[in-house]
Amino acid sequence: MEFFIASLHHIFVEGENKGFSAAYAETLSNYHSGMTAFGAKALLMAMPGKEGICALESICPEAPDVNSRTACICHDMFEMTTAVLPVVRKMIAIMKEMDLWEDGRV
Repeated sequence: MEFFIASLHHIFVEGENKGFSAAYAETLSNYHSGMTAFGAKALLMAMPGKEGICALESICPEAPDVNSRTACICHDMFEMTTAVLPVVRKMIAIMKEMDLWEDGRV
């Protein structure tokens, strides 16, 4: 959950072209060993960026064009990620504090 929301935050709020890779580096990479990390990074190269996501009409079918859809999605992503990402990270911190979080590598 943290990875996915952080990815959207990097892409739509911080304007990073490689938002999935940046989110991976700060979240899931801590739990992946060499081959797993290699495979994950390879898959992340195929993930769409902001333009690819906003090109999907099904995300916001009421938008009359791609510019309107992009503005709507960016607004919603800002609202969602700035509200939800801190909650998810707090939840993770609480679980770690209670020894309910697994830190092992796969």
